Amino acid sequence: MKLRNILLISVIFTLCADSIQARPRLLRHRAVSTADEGGDNSTAQGVALIQAARCRLGHCGGFAGFEGVGRGNTSDEAVSNCCYWGKRVPAEIGVAVGSDGKFYACVRYQ
Repeated sequence: MKLRNILLISVIFTLCADSIQARPRLLRHRAVSTADEGGDNSTAQGVALIQAARCRLGHCGGFAGFEGVGRGNTSDEAVSNCCYWGKRVPAEIGVAVGSDGKFYACVRYQ
């Protein structure tokens, strides 16, 4: 797969617990592109990039805490499909879109 043809939508947020609990839908994602699969699993964005490059959901290690992964037709849908969404406080969010047009998300929780 030619990764340079993948459009990646991404964002990483580190927010305080009060603001994210009060307004979880105000998260914004911005578009970027990359020619790298994003093999770095040390961040939520890195995991989202790996999933998008593979067009497959999955945990990629690199985090000892609670992590959820999700897929959807929009970035918000992908994030809301992540495990623990609405039950735990997000610390980091990464979203990328794969060549299949689906959005892949990874949320790491506090």
